[in-house]
Amino acid sequence: MRRRRRYRGRHRKDRTLPLGTLVIVASAAAGVYLTAAPGGASAAPTTVYVAPNGSDGGGGTRSAPYRTIEKALSVADAGTTIRVRGGTYYPRSPLSSETDGTRGRRVVLTGDGPDPVVVDGSRLSSGPALLSLRADYWTVSNIEFRNAPGAEIICSACEGFVFRESAHR
Repeated sequence: MRRRRRYRGRHRKDRTLPLGTLVIVASAAAGVYLTAAPGGASAAPTTVYVAPNGSDGGGGTRSAPYRTIEKALSVADAGTTIRVRGGTYYPRSPLSSETDGTRGRRVVLTGDGPDPVVVDGSRLSSGPALLSLRADYWTVSNIEFRNAPGAEIICSACEGFVFRESAHR
């Protein structure tokens, strides 16, 4: 049979803090909560639009799409879907991104609508690839990549990359 020790004075669980310490601890906890909520809360998924008749000065909305895929890639973040309307796009420089998606918030680059989307690299003088990704959790779909000065697509150190219903020639 074990002997229970007798505690002299207050038990560890019964200790009290001075009022000033309690106020500081409560304020710090509230401050952390208040500052963590806006920055820590995940933003809603965004859809960005690109069209041959768009403008990179536009907002990337359905009614004011960007003109270039480069511009759409530059504003993409985790959870962004880039919807590219049908047409042939001639990038001024190789397309690239290092923006990571996540398992639950992928970055998606996809053709929008029934018309084919072609990214043609015939006007590029050099580059390792027409599309170069160094990012995780991307989906590329319904887009044809062709005439690249190097490879059509390079995805290095990419986890969770999905390439579907697309072609590279």
